[in-house]
Amino acid sequence: MPIDDDDAFDRRVDDLLVAIALTAEQHRCTSETEAWAEVAGERWRW
Repeated sequence: MPIDDDDAFDRRVDDLLVAIALTAEQHRCTSETEAWAEVAGERWRW
């Protein structure tokens, strides 16, 4: 999926992590997320 800029990518990842956490909470589970991406040799973490 094309992403226009770094901020849009960050928002998309943040939205996904929130959705995962909310779904886990609804099922009385926990979600421990260590999200990262490697882009052009640079590693990003959330």
